[in-house]
Amino acid sequence: MIVPTLNLVKMIYPCPLHLGPVERGDRGGRYDFHRGIDIPLNSMNGYSDQNKDNVPVFAITKGWVNKIETKTHTVTDAQNNTYTFEDTFINLRHPRPGLEVCDSPPPLPRNGRICCWDYECCKDGGGCYYSGYIHMDPDGISLTSIQINKKEFVEKGEFFGYVNPNYRNTNGKLFPHLHFEIRNSPEFDNLSAWQRDAIHPLNVLPYTGSDSHDVGIEVKKAEKKNPKVIVSVVTSRVDMVSIELDIYDEDGGRYRLVEQPGNERDRYGYNVKPSWFDMEKWNFQYTHKDSTDIPWDYFENGGRYQCPYRKKHKDGGYENEKNINVHLENVDSDDKQVRDFNGVKIDPGSFSSSNQTYSMTATFKKLNGPADCVEAYVFFVRGDTEIVRWEREQGICDGLFPDPEPAD
Repeated sequence: MIVPTLNLVKMIYPCPLHLGPVERGDRGGRYDFHRGIDIPLNSMNGYSDQNKDNVPVFAITKGWVNKIETKTHTVTDAQNNTYTFEDTFINLRHPRPGLEVCDSPPPLPRNGRICCWDYECCKDGGGCYYSGYIHMDPDGISLTSIQINKKEFVEKGEFFGYVNPNYRNTNGKLFPHLHFEIRNSPEFDNLSAWQRDAIHPLNVLPYTGSDSHDVGIEVKKAEKKNPKVIVSVVTSRVDMVSIELDIYDEDGGRYRLVEQPGNERDRYGYNVKPSWFDMEKWNFQYTHKDSTDIPWDYFENGGRYQCPYRKKHKDGGYENEKNINVHLENVDSDDKQVRDFNGVKIDPGSFSSSNQTYSMTATFKKLNGPADCVEAYVFFVRGDTEIVRWEREQGICDGLFPDPEPAD
């Protein structure tokens, strides 16, 4: 992975909104699948209205300018005041670690040349990383726009702009922050920087979070063939990435791990109703592309990547941005604060710029049973794991769990 030596802004933590599900207060509490981290400029990070201007942003590592785009936004607040402002997005492309990058644009063809430049590095490295910096100040950008046949090269730690102090969210509230993303293009699609390529940014940023967790587990209909397992997580960390379950059937002191067919991918590469929820894997599998090489039709009936939930594709094409979120974000129930998809109901905690914890409840509804003993694992990007256990009767799982911790 990329190993940066500089923080993105003067102080980047805490960042209360990270990759994955969140309840957006600025959208009426609506469920949202967030593909990056938001680094707010507020009192928690040492900023105030008096010193939030000119907060610098640096390139996390060497790379090339892939895209610079400025858009105009108009929002209205609760008092019906209207605000119009410009906002800039910068996307950089980075080579895989270990590749020899040329000092300057080399001549073509390569003719045995070992060092690589820009697109060549993506092919040599089996893909590239992309860093995205959103809500930048359009008046403070130091990079040039994309040039013909050449992309501007940036060094690791190079300053290229400021956080936009005038950014407002969708309900008109002033909320200056940097939205930061990392996208990881796969080898078979080595120039891709699509939404489905997003990974947790704390894979590449320095981070030392606290270990304050509160994980609960509840099991309903444990004796049935289709038990329901509810896992609730409240954590002060911002790098939670997945929840996984192991379900055991006990018989006379013997324990059988109950097979969950959804844990194996189908012929098209999808996990259908698995006993886990992984933010990165679900994002890659169920955020569809529509590019020249991988068009939307590939995900429709008979397509190369035929989606098991293709009937939910409303338009059958990429006619608006919402289509990419038809599975992970569009709410199709009466409760707009939750997402019920692929056998798991996700209910995230409410987001605000002053949050110091992240919370989420995952209800697994399409499991195989019976469930006499259940282990739930909560995984974090930095390799930490929180484990919580449940047993149908006290002591029934003593032979399985070295130190049983039955939930109430």
